[in-house]
Amino acid sequence: MKIIKFILIVALSLYSENTFAQAQKTNYTTSSQPINFGRFIRLKKLSSATVTITPEGTITHSPDLLPVPNSGVKAGIIDIDPLKSYKIDFNPQLFTTAEFDINPTVNPTSLIGEKGIGQQTRTRVGATIKLKRAENIGTISDPPFIIASSDIGWSDLVKTKVYFTITIDEPDISFDIPTALDFGTLRSTPTGYTVTVDKNGNTTSSVAGVIFKKNPFAASQTRILGTVGTNVTLNIPSTITLKGSDGGTMEVTIDSSQYSIEGATGLNTVIKDGGNAITIGGTLTVNDYQPIGEYSGSFVITADY
Repeated sequence: MKIIKFILIVALSLYSENTFAQAQKTNYTTSSQPINFGRFIRLKKLSSATVTITPEGTITHSPDLLPVPNSGVKAGIIDIDPLKSYKIDFNPQLFTTAEFDINPTVNPTSLIGEKGIGQQTRTRVGATIKLKRAENIGTISDPPFIIASSDIGWSDLVKTKVYFTITIDEPDISFDIPTALDFGTLRSTPTGYTVTVDKNGNTTSSVAGVIFKKNPFAASQTRILGTVGTNVTLNIPSTITLKGSDGGTMEVTIDSSQYSIEGATGLNTVIKDGGNAITIGGTLTVNDYQPIGEYSGSFVITADY
């Protein structure tokens, strides 16, 4: 009987440990709602950008990001459904990759209480995301960061994956249809000369009597349009080659005094509501005995943003 009693005690001890270990693993269930930082448009070239959403859902962001309305911004949620009384201290963990760092915050930071089955406890999750390559980031989604919560009462560890998404779009930039830079009708003479059309459409020549005044002269006009607030740098060519219908070529030169960009400092401007007006003049060089005919050419304005 003593031997039987000893064996029963050992068996009972092992059974108790296994039951306790299983109970630890089933003291709670968890579920989560992902964070949505929303959608933004970058207003300039960015080497990095930061967006923060609080656990209560308030969003802040770098000044060169334009938030898109109604893009589903929401904080994350962790729901813990305890099966017994509990005490949990949350310990958010920094998650980092080559593209971003994300540093989560939670509210509340600690939970304690007497809960029964089905009495869910909710913790809200915010985060700050630092984008390390924000120029053309597109959409980042699905990679999880971990919210680790230490259950002091059970000496256990709760790990819940919280997913997130954020989208950074390029601004929408375009040009209105431009009008022509028009030098009118000129004379072919034994000695060459220059004709200038300034940014206001006024015309002067280096030699008198070569311009037919009855013909129109005009600076080229267009507008740059797009997302309001976008920082752009324009590129305007310094020379244009015109080709004649009966042979021959002429050169047009453009310097900084011969163009105007609304709201610009140099070639840099910020897109405003309705776009920014651009006018471009130039100086045409007519060669000795320039072949008669119709001369035309084209030039390209680009916007860097």
